Amino acid sequence: MKDEAIPRDATGPEKTAKGAPGGAVEIEEGIYKIYTNLNNTSVVDMAVSGSDQRVHRIKLYHDNSSLESTWGLLRRPGGYYLLINQREKDLAAGEMKDDSVGASPITERPAQLWMFKSAGPDLYYLENKYDGKVMDVAGSHTEDNSSIINYRHVGSKNQKFKLLKIDGPK
Repeated sequence: MKDEAIPRDATGPEKTAKGAPGGAVEIEEGIYKIYTNLNNTSVVDMAVSGSDQRVHRIKLYHDNSSLESTWGLLRRPGGYYLLINQREKDLAAGEMKDDSVGASPITERPAQLWMFKSAGPDLYYLENKYDGKVMDVAGSHTEDNSSIINYRHVGSKNQKFKLLKIDGPK
């Protein structure tokens, strides 16, 4: 039987990762595509099928016009954002117990809250509130369906993302 990704608990760990340097960057609310800095042609995408608990894998995929490749950024207190998938608007990206990133029903628990931090001109680190780890393309792979995970900040290209706004306020 295959292990399913399980959303993180409501509380954070006792020790957190250091996180990316710098403070929060304010992003205008709206609908965005999130591109990896590895090739600027692959986007953060949600798998169409999910588990019985409605947890969907988040992965890298070539740029396309599908709703699962678009994300609504909704500002929350403290400089954090919910990343709401536009195919299933009641699912938000969050850190899973195995450090993968998945979309699950919105709870606004810390694992679903992301802070944007500057990673250079027009580039961002997406830092998770739960433990301070950042969104990361596993192994710097650029093939379709490459895993998106949370990993400690190291400043590499696979941890940097570019935003393209495609629609107005969420």
